[in-house]
Amino acid sequence: MIFLPNDEKFMLKFFDDYKDLKTIEMAGLVGKSQWYISKLKRRYGIKSKASIHFRKRIQKVDYIKVSEDVWKNQEWLYQMYVVNGYGQKIIGEMIGLSKVVTKYHLNKFGIPDRTLEDVSKSTNKHCTKEWLIQHYVLEEVSIRNCAKLANVNSYLIYLWLTKFGIPLRTSTESINITRRKNRNGKLNITKI
Repeated sequence: MIFLPNDEKFMLKFFDDYKDLKTIEMAGLVGKSQWYISKLKRRYGIKSKASIHFRKRIQKVDYIKVSEDVWKNQEWLYQMYVVNGYGQKIIGEMIGLSKVVTKYHLNKFGIPDRTLEDVSKSTNKHCTKEWLIQHYVLEEVSIRNCAKLANVNSYLIYLWLTKFGIPLRTSTESINITRRKNRNGKLNITKI
């Protein structure tokens, strides 16, 4: 265990010698709390490693930067939002403004917000009633596994099932299917 005197030169040398350690590792080395080490770092103006990583993590993704003249154009916004399918947040990052400002300009030009129905529309070949009946109902594949097969997330499968009026399984039905699968080694398909 290292003794930490209240000496600025010693503390700066200590933090320089152990700059590769995390705050919690320094705390263990000197037998003090992580809070105490953080307090000392702040007192002597030492940046922690975590703050550097955090700054790297929140850097904005670079999209095509456009001038103000272009994005105030109704056709450009329509092209980006409706045709290309970019979200309000991404368009905001392209123009260097917030999602709220982007939404304001979309509304100003009369470009409607996307509804849940619009988001659930898909060009995915698996977004058909027949495909869902075949896999979810006849083959008794779970929503999660249907999502893996269709290469989408589970919530989208749930939206498609409700959109096409396919009844969802109860938890008891799901458990019975899983038990039947595990007992037989494979899924037993029953005819309807």
